[in-house]
Amino acid sequence: ESEFVGHEKGAFTDAQAKRKGLFRAADGGTLFLDEVGEIPLELQPKLLRALEEKRVRPVGMDREVPADVRVIGATNRDLLYEVRQGRFRKDLYYRLAVVELSVQPLRERREDIPLLATFFYEQGCLRSGRQVHPLSEELLALLSTYYFPGNVRELKNLVERIVILGREPTEKELLAWLDPEHAGCSDRMISVQSRTVDEPSEDLHLETLERMAILRALEKAQGVQSTAARLLGITRQALDRRLKKYHLE
Repeated sequence: ESEFVGHEKGAFTDAQAKRKGLFRAADGGTLFLDEVGEIPLELQPKLLRALEEKRVRPVGMDREVPADVRVIGATNRDLLYEVRQGRFRKDLYYRLAVVELSVQPLRERREDIPLLATFFYEQGCLRSGRQVHPLSEELLALLSTYYFPGNVRELKNLVERIVILGREPTEKELLAWLDPEHAGCSDRMISVQSRTVDEPSEDLHLETLERMAILRALEKAQGVQSTAARLLGITRQALDRRLKKYHLE
């Protein structure tokens, strides 16, 4: 609670100094609450009160103080489901959900993977003082076929490992880094090395590799699109979009 509303010196055992708290520190500005779905149920009424009345009462203080804050919350949970389960207050949900933006998981927007991987790589190189060498099309294509159950954080962690290593991993090394449940040429990841002889080895354009991966998955699934989507680690809707993109309907 004191993290949000602050406290007075001596308000509790470890309160050796006065503290403003997040709401008072952000007074007149914007407060970003990450993983808002993790806020304990007993603290949610106080958050709702602060949002409604734009005032907070620091722990150990006998009066309220103004805290006019715009709150932006983020969560990877389905908050309406949490409401139905009694783990999140309905009134707080509707107070927060004035404008709601839904971001698809990384596996459903694979076209973003090369862009994000390149961004994380360049930032990592700059932080560590390393020279920036463009990531190869082959590596980006392999990353784009992975399921990424850990979403963007998993991609960022993987790219940071590449920065620390100082070179691109081999395909074998990359597969060893990934979650074995969601990687492997037989299920989730389509190996560039397994292309047929009549496919030009110099053609490593990302869209070409993605189209090849889709065709191979459809062939393996005997044309059953739901099975092909599962092999590629994407949803049926995501596969439909790519079939239209590459005129493979």
